[in-house]
Amino acid sequence: MDFRSCVRTPQRTNVAVLLIMVVLFQPTLISSQIKNSSESKSAKAVPPGDPSADAFDLDPKGNCSEDIQIFCTPKKGSYLDCITLELQNEQAGVLPPDGREVADDCKLEIRTLKIASYKDLTLDKKIEAACGKDIQKTCSEYFLGPGGVLACLREHKDTLSEKCQMEVFRAEADAASDFQMDPLLYEKCSLDARAFCADVSPTGGRIQACLRARATKITYACRAELFRQEQENAGDFRLNVELQKACENDKEKFCANVRPGNARIKDCLESARLDPEFSRTCKDEFDKMLARRSEDFRLDPILKASCQNDINQVCGSELEELTDLPEEVPRVLHCLQDFQDELKDPLCKKEVHKALIRAAEDYRFDAWFAKSCEESKEKFCKEVDNSKVLQCLQSSRQEIDEQCRTALFDMEWRLSGDIDYKIAMKNACGLEIGKFCQGLRHDRGDIIECLQQRIEDPEMREDCQKEVIADEVESAKDYRLNYRIYNDCFDYVQKLCPVSSVCKKSEPCKGIVLECLQTNMDQIKSDECLKDVFSFTVKEAKNLELNAPLQQACQRDIKKYCFMLETKDHRKTLRCLRSHRNKLTKECKDEELRFSMMEASDIRLTPSLMNACGAELSQFCKSVSPANGEAFKCLQMHLENVEMGTLCKIEVDLQEARQASDYRLDVRVRKECQEDVNTLCSAVDPNEEGHAPVLKCFVSKFHKLSGGCQTEVAYAARMALWQYQFGSNLTDVCDEVVKKFCDKDVKPIANVVIGAYGQCLTSPNLRNLNPGCKALVQAATKEGSYVGERPEADLAAAIAKLKEYKANTGDLSQSGMALIWMTTFVAFSAFLAVALWRRYAGPPRAYTLVVKGGDV
Repeated sequence: MDFRSCVRTPQRTNVAVLLIMVVLFQPTLISSQIKNSSESKSAKAVPPGDPSADAFDLDPKGNCSEDIQIFCTPKKGSYLDCITLELQNEQAGVLPPDGREVADDCKLEIRTLKIASYKDLTLDKKIEAACGKDIQKTCSEYFLGPGGVLACLREHKDTLSEKCQMEVFRAEADAASDFQMDPLLYEKCSLDARAFCADVSPTGGRIQACLRARATKITYACRAELFRQEQENAGDFRLNVELQKACENDKEKFCANVRPGNARIKDCLESARLDPEFSRTCKDEFDKMLARRSEDFRLDPILKASCQNDINQVCGSELEELTDLPEEVPRVLHCLQDFQDELKDPLCKKEVHKALIRAAEDYRFDAWFAKSCEESKEKFCKEVDNSKVLQCLQSSRQEIDEQCRTALFDMEWRLSGDIDYKIAMKNACGLEIGKFCQGLRHDRGDIIECLQQRIEDPEMREDCQKEVIADEVESAKDYRLNYRIYNDCFDYVQKLCPVSSVCKKSEPCKGIVLECLQTNMDQIKSDECLKDVFSFTVKEAKNLELNAPLQQACQRDIKKYCFMLETKDHRKTLRCLRSHRNKLTKECKDEELRFSMMEASDIRLTPSLMNACGAELSQFCKSVSPANGEAFKCLQMHLENVEMGTLCKIEVDLQEARQASDYRLDVRVRKECQEDVNTLCSAVDPNEEGHAPVLKCFVSKFHKLSGGCQTEVAYAARMALWQYQFGSNLTDVCDEVVKKFCDKDVKPIANVVIGAYGQCLTSPNLRNLNPGCKALVQAATKEGSYVGERPEADLAAAIAKLKEYKANTGDLSQSGMALIWMTTFVAFSAFLAVALWRRYAGPPRAYTLVVKGGDV
């Protein structure tokens, strides 16, 4: 077959330019050595009609005669193949026992011969014999030279016959070492090589490396050809000259039985690169290769092949923007990573997963992140190990430059949902994952959530706990970093939280969207979203560091008033802030109030109560809803029980004092009385809130309150008298009366007096109550209307009846409250028993978390 009958210009080859280059591109462009090589007489490139046409080989009497005598005796195959093999061993650092290398004149002889053959495949009958049918089938429309047919064979090498593939690989190996043996690359890059790399040896891939190091200076055409060769060579370890030389020994040690090709040896070396016996030389060179691969998906042949369909379907717009050059930003790879849950091909998912694990293990393996944070890394994390640069930059987020902050957030977002991407946590929590989270999926946040739920388990080791908390704190800075909330609540964020629109695309929102979701929980209908938001809120209640808005608003106040706290005891920090509430900045005061209102809505959000009263809740309030203030009221009504622990009594006492100081901390009063606040008590000084001004206003205007509000205010007043505390903002109008008439023979239990003062205040003997105290007592006996002519006696009777019942039963289960309902329906329908039945025997009432702007 005459190859010259194949006529078609290969892609990116201009015929006119090609004709000129036939003349211009001679070996003289690189060095005088190449010039001299054109005069060599040792290569037998004979015409096709000559009988010795199949003898395209080195002349045994030419410049390689001595090397042929030493390395190729007796002769096995061609001399050219024999000496070429020695050269390959030499490049890989494998020398014969005597250390002899191939002579320079012989090297030049071989180089000249091969350059000529790759320009014109008709010179080498071995290639013709191996690839003739493939050329006829695949490349019949390609223009022959220089290098056109060879370029076609390289482009379709996966479809070629086995013998032809071997010949094409031989050509690729030569071209990887010497850029002149790739005719198209030489055509486009010879002038740049002469301009920027004239003093560089043309072998060992050094010219290509030199040109890539000067990518911003060389021509577009040269950069494109360099990238083309790099793509073609990416799948075979043997075609990366520098990597092969650095890793030959490691390949023999770890991958001796691995068949080369299709990136198999590279995958094998990657799996062994963290082995203690893996050489530093190989690891350094291999890491360079991985970093380079992350710049463009086309340099990862397995991912490129596996993800072809997904790229077309999911990342089509990014694909359209590709050029012949490497991507400035790896948009296609990032697209695959951003939409990894939507990928269809399992092999593609696997390869994208591997790429993200690499990036999580070493910041260099996300090229855009490494490039964007190069300066910040040098400034803030210079001495930090590459595996910990990500965490280091997170801790310096406010100091690093904007470009790095953007890249950092993008990276955090991609790594948010899979434990395999949380390298430090996974390493620290291996035992805990096996013990607590066995069988759970690694992705979708399952194992991460499992570890977070076990954070207080005594079997969780300190190192694991530390990593879990650190990850929680970072993810709490933006809802997009919480995989579950972002995916399960996406629609509700768009619907309920317009504030999300002001969040910068690639910078944490500082918790404002999470705060919005918490505030609007009653409007969320998705069970998954509700579960996720509540789970986060429980964690936030236990760890103030997860409350990004409060941390930001109260940072100065914590330093100013709570600096004496030696450890990060979040309960002590919160109490410290509350004890200085009147001195806090407005921003901090507002955030503390929002947090307190959230706590009051569900007892599970008050860790101090849950920790102190766990046994009591199980014993007395097992059937009571934890939400809407139900469980707390249940604890209040069991304070006199001898089985109630001292710590629990103290915590309930503290919580009641807070509720009596601010109506917004009583979830039912807040819900039922919002309209009454606006219509009857709008003149209350907002600066006085925290001293029960609204509750006092409600008491003074009790008869004007709406029905639901009147019921809840009456209940709040009864509880304040039942659980009387001196100095309480709501009951302080009665302090003098209690001290004078009711403090005799009273024995507090754990500094808490239950029932006795309230019963005293309602005694018929106390007729001269001051107006404020009398109004409070009267309000406490009302539940929507007056009951009887002697309200004080009515309250006393209700309390006495309750105490009598408690003494007889010792419990207030739902069945017990039903009995009270049956026996006291007529006599006490408007009093305490009715209110208690409503709270414990009836169904929980829905509530809305209402936050009044400005003064409340």
